[in-house]
Amino acid sequence: METKEDNVIDATELFEMRRFHGVKNVSQLIDAAEREDFSDDMSKSMIDILVQMFDEYDFDVEDTKMIDDLTFINIIIRAVVDRQLGIPNPICLDIDNAVDAWKDVAEMQQEFTEDVLECFVETETDENNEII
Repeated sequence: METKEDNVIDATELFEMRRFHGVKNVSQLIDAAEREDFSDDMSKSMIDILVQMFDEYDFDVEDTKMIDDLTFINIIIRAVVDRQLGIPNPICLDIDNAVDAWKDVAEMQQEFTEDVLECFVETETDENNEII
């Protein structure tokens, strides 16, 4: 919020935040702002830790692709933290869709593996070569 020369306060940011979070009063607005700040601080701290670790192991943390990768990771971390804090974040839906797709693939792989293994398992048969 900035004060203009004629003492009018530009509250556009507050109104956008109020609409985004669906808050109804000032205390809810303050709570939403604090959660936003906490989420931002937490995701930045986690990325700082990752950068320090990569740097410690001599990864090129200034490489363009590394920066892109870390930016992507930061977006995901922020969405995870936002979800836990009740902050709307559209990336959460993308995360849910990706996780569901991975679960589907893992389930298909498990079923395939079980089918393949079943082919190699010895089965007992009776005198008519019927499986017992």
